[in-house]
Amino acid sequence: MKFTPPYLFAFTSVLLLVIGIFSQNQTMNIQFHTSLFVVGFLPIYLIFGFLCLLIAIFYLGLQKIGKFVSNRTGYWHFGLFNIGLFLLVISVNLENLCKNPDFYVYSAYSFVGALSALLISFLIFIFGAIKAIMK
Repeated sequence: MKFTPPYLFAFTSVLLLVIGIFSQNQTMNIQFHTSLFVVGFLPIYLIFGFLCLLIAIFYLGLQKIGKFVSNRTGYWHFGLFNIGLFLLVISVNLENLCKNPDFYVYSAYSFVGALSALLISFLIFIFGAIKAIMK
């Protein structure tokens, strides 16, 4: 079996679901003004796992109708998507690990980097899908 982008996204989906189940007791605390907003990690992993599954199904669907997204574009999409996901989890954990105000700045930088990587990976995904459909 080759590690093509659809299979990489399917494997990542399963991996995220397993990690989400094992880390279901951990929570993320975000302070809004004077209140505390608590979110568990399980919904985050479930959402990204489901998104990876949908992307894998879309890639496989394009292959079934004979429209192939280039592997190079798929690998870029996969890499930037996972970098964005990793930076997102790091930014959340920096706020929880250290209550030092300096770490909030690093957490903000990491969060902006995560959103940038996820946005660029989404644009690459759209570009690759449009290019494959137009062939």
